[in-house]
Amino acid sequence: QCTDPNVSACNTTVSVCTSGTIVVPPNVLKIIWEIVYWSTLFLTWGVYPIIQTYSMTGEFTFGDKMRTSIKSNLLLYSVMGAVLAVVGVISII
Repeated sequence: QCTDPNVSACNTTVSVCTSGTIVVPPNVLKIIWEIVYWSTLFLTWGVYPIIQTYSMTGEFTFGDKMRTSIKSNLLLYSVMGAVLAVVGVISII
């Protein structure tokens, strides 16, 4: 017989204790994981840098601040992509 006080239900016929856990189907867990993964990736590399640059620009209107922020981030990602391409070509050669 199960005597563990932390167990919510006991199977007395097979002397196996089952706790009150929730079982999530694997396909649901995979979907939740993908949503969390891709939203974190998008926010980290897309939204947060634009918001950070937006708050640091010296423009006065919303449109000018947003335009400057997007241009600045596009320049940053272009330079990073070019450096990555050069390093990739050098590593292949």
